[in-house]
Amino acid sequence: MTEKTAGLLKNLAQKYEVSSFTESDPSRFLSWYSDVKDVEIASFVAAMLSFGSRKQFIPKIEMLLRQADFSGGIYTWIKTGKFESFCAENDDGEKFYRFYSWKDMYVFFSAIKQLLEEYDSFGLYVRSFSEKLDGKLNSCQKSVLAISNAFENCSIVPKGKNSANKRVQTNEVLYCNTEKNH
Repeated sequence: MTEKTAGLLKNLAQKYEVSSFTESDPSRFLSWYSDVKDVEIASFVAAMLSFGSRKQFIPKIEMLLRQADFSGGIYTWIKTGKFESFCAENDDGEKFYRFYSWKDMYVFFSAIKQLLEEYDSFGLYVRSFSEKLDGKLNSCQKSVLAISNAFENCSIVPKGKNSANKRVQTNEVLYCNTEKNH
């Protein structure tokens, strides 16, 4: 790495790797939990809902995580199906966030629950699916395909080559970096 690149990276880290930046950034949800199973799911949920105005989506994500915390974390909340009553109780005909209904959230969490029932963690599912794919793809590309496959009937998770697919790719970059650190 050149000195110029190293200096640039240090300057960017000083600007962005500080609490004043992460307080208003969706990346803050990566540190909401310490257990890897919770971190995987919280980061995925945050990535899928992180579009539009931060003032709108951050409180929605916080509300979900706080509700999940009453059940011991988002992993337990989803795996035990406690999200089901929460979605049903709040389904008053209004949208959950922007164009996503409470029914959409129910389908989203149900798909995650199915993965957890079969593979015990989001990461184990992604690794298992990725191992079956062509070796010419890198691990993040394989992860995006794994997610597209698992959520094919879920409107919240973008699929294909549309611009919204960057939310899946962003999550996988975060996931790949988290995986390296654990």
